[in-house]
Amino acid sequence: RVLHEGEADIAFAYADQPYLAYVGNNEVASSPFDNLRGIALLQPVPIYLLVRAGLRAGSIKDLRGMRVNVGPEGGSMFSLARRIFDAYGLQNAVHEVYLPTASAAEQIATRQLDAMFASVTTPASLDPALRAGATLMPLDGAEIAKVRRQFPFVRRVPNTFGPVARGGHTSTLG
Repeated sequence: RVLHEGEADIAFAYADQPYLAYVGNNEVASSPFDNLRGIALLQPVPIYLLVRAGLRAGSIKDLRGMRVNVGPEGGSMFSLARRIFDAYGLQNAVHEVYLPTASAAEQIATRQLDAMFASVTTPASLDPALRAGATLMPLDGAEIAKVRRQFPFVRRVPNTFGPVARGGHTSTLG
């Protein structure tokens, strides 16, 4: 908004919010902010989906009715999680929780949550979940391809986190 209104000359942001503002998506702006220009993609932030130990879920569609942390409301991870749920037909079909990563990892470990989206800028914040046997669920398939077509800022990125996802997948979204 401050760029569009001329209150600032440059800003740093995750790619989703400026893109949605540029195209006039009602989620961010009611009309296109067509005077915005990108300078560079500095670094994609990988997003992962962790599921608690013992959860019988082989795919995102299996999360129907489960408690899933999507991160703080309004953030980039929250927005991407919602887009993924929409692509799988899970709008309002999961019980969304809005915790910071470290709190969600604790709840995965104590089985208060079934799954969580996480961007791993501080890997240690996920240690409780990983020590309790949480695993990564792959973010791939036709539904994810649909999300990537609709939102070109969502890209396939290497899994730089460490644990390999179920099925041996080595990439995620960012």
